[in-house]
Amino acid sequence: MRCVVYSIAKSSPLELVKIYQKQCRQFDCELELVDLFPKNTANAQKISRELAQKSYSLAFEPYLNPKAKNIA
Repeated sequence: MRCVVYSIAKSSPLELVKIYQKQCRQFDCELELVDLFPKNTANAQKISRELAQKSYSLAFEPYLNPKAKNIA
């Protein structure tokens, strides 16, 4: 099984990621973490909460797969 986690984060704690990946391997599951932080998201956060939320939706939209389980 393969699990891909998409997140919008400015930084990612690499050691924590490695621990989760190792734990997932016990269950024959590959864990992939993808950090998304488009430039427009950073700008939207400075302007308003609503604009930031819209930019998050736009950032995640290309990664949503109607044939897969998507959890938001």
